[in-house]
This record gives sequence, C-alpha cells and structure tokens, in this order.
Amino acid sequence: MIHFSRNGDVMKVDRLARNTINALQIADTLSAKSAGLVFHDLGDVDINSDVSRVIYTTISAYAEMERKYILQRCNEGRERAKAKGRRFRIASLPYSVDRCT
Repeated sequence: MIHFSRNGDVMKVDRLARNTINALQIADTLSAKSAGLVFHDLGDVDINSDVSRVIYTTISAYAEMERKYILQRCNEGRERAKAKGRRFRIASLPYSVDRCT
C-alpha cells in the first residue's frame, strides 16, 4: 500500500504504523524512493537526517506504547463487565437491501 500513498493519507505518526519496527521500515522504504514524510502535528520530517530519525523513532515508540495501554484498558474493562455479569458485544448494523455497504 505504501506504493499508492498520496499527500494527506496519514496525518499523525501514530496512525502510520502499529509498531516502531514497522514505522522504521516504512521510513526506509520512503527514503529509498527519495520521498519524505510531512506530519500535520510535526511538520516536515527529514527521515534521512539523524536528528529527525531519532525524533521519528521516539514518537513511534510512544505511539506503540500508547496502543498497548489502550488495548490493556479495553481488556480490563471487558473483564470487569464480565465479572459484573454484563455481556460485552459489538453492536452490528441491521442489514438492508436498500443500503450499499
């Protein structure tokens, strides 16, 4: 999918990749194609610059950690609800022949 990327596809670093290793692989792929990264919240990130790469790696690591914390809190909430006898289910939209999904 990286081959089809366009301007404005990803606004923030934490939405680019699920983990730090994947974020660095994406940066390497873009760098090999002489492309760069510009993030809405960070501005231009020159992935070939040592300082920018450290910043990019650090933000990617924090995003990975935050994602793990969110998953942990969601699982804890489900367990608490289960212990209280509440059922956890994902609401689904009713199927309709009039609606194209």
